[in-house]
Amino acid sequence: MGGQVGYGNESWGKVFIDILMIHSERSRNYFIIYEPGFRRLYWQLGLGYTHYQYIRTDGLGVRVCLGYNYAFGKYIMIRPALELNLGFHKWLSNLSINLNFGFKL
Repeated sequence: MGGQVGYGNESWGKVFIDILMIHSERSRNYFIIYEPGFRRLYWQLGLGYTHYQYIRTDGLGVRVCLGYNYAFGKYIMIRPALELNLGFHKWLSNLSINLNFGFKL
């Protein structure tokens, strides 16, 4: 479970703050993400903090994401995505397949 809040436009792209929690907060990721202007096939890059409770480690990490935009009208989007969060400490990572629902204002 998680969410994104951000700002941007079609010409220069978007900047997000993203929170992703997996398995009831046993894995938490907090990232600042950049996404180029709106396209059907999109990608994201980010830098942030990763935490893994199972092995009690945390630290800086990067996010790489690839997804697809399905637009329904002007304001509603469904965005399936494949996200890789790679932690720098011990190279721990998580790979997730997400189905994001969005509202474009």
